[in-house]
Amino acid sequence: MPGDEPATKTPFHPAFTVSNIRNDIPLILNRSDDHYASWVEFFNIHGCAYNVKDHIDDKIPHPTDINQATWDRLDALVKSWIYSTITPDLAHSIMKPGATAMDLWKRLQQIFQDNKITRAIQQHLSAFSNITDYCARLKNLADQLENVGSPVTETKMVLQLISGLTKGDYDTVATIIQQTNPLPSFNSAQSSLLLEEARRNKPDPTVPQALVTQRANSNSSDNQNSSPNNQNFGYNGRGQYRGNQRGGRGGRGNQRGGRGGRGCGNNNGRFSSQNSPW
Repeated sequence: MPGDEPATKTPFHPAFTVSNIRNDIPLILNRSDDHYASWVEFFNIHGCAYNVKDHIDDKIPHPTDINQATWDRLDALVKSWIYSTITPDLAHSIMKPGATAMDLWKRLQQIFQDNKITRAIQQHLSAFSNITDYCARLKNLADQLENVGSPVTETKMVLQLISGLTKGDYDTVATIIQQTNPLPSFNSAQSSLLLEEARRNKPDPTVPQALVTQRANSNSSDNQNSSPNNQNFGYNGRGQYRGNQRGGRGGRGNQRGGRGGRGCGNNNGRFSSQNSPW
């Protein structure tokens, strides 16, 4: 109608032509996998190609050739791209009413940065000879991360210390530490584990005496079995002596002698028919 202002048209933007973001970003980001860096690279390429990089990178200024309503639509579109390329549990972790695409992007950065730190300091007691070496390794890794701008909180250090313990060996102490509110410091938790390690390594005073007694009885039994008095020698009435074992003819050491007094056994001396008192 005459006098009416022309309707404002929404400026055309290439991002509105994307029908399926998964055709351009083939990865589905999962909290537990190691594909975060690849996912970010795919998203950055796609964002640059469709001129929406300012929605995920706060160093890039907003474009001046589009109005606020269009920018809001584009931001909602980028948010839908993010939600469509991550798992549902991860989406629930970052979802927040009124959040912008930048808010979601930074939240993902934080989650995977924390995961990276956790994996970096993930150690297990079984790989070390004692609690001291295990704790020293954790502390060294935490110091290295802090030097590169990724400090590890005291709480995370204590939780990692507990999670890396050998199951069954330190369960009681680990439970006590976990149930302490607030959690003890890393040094305090280490001291508790060292005390438990010392207690476990303390020898039982009854064990050595039992071993000595058992060994003495064993040696006594062996001596009795090997005594010469227990060797069975007998005269068979035919000028022959028999030992514990049987041998061939002609007398071969500890074995049975031959016929006619020609054999001899030399356990505790030689014997023959000539020396027999019969």
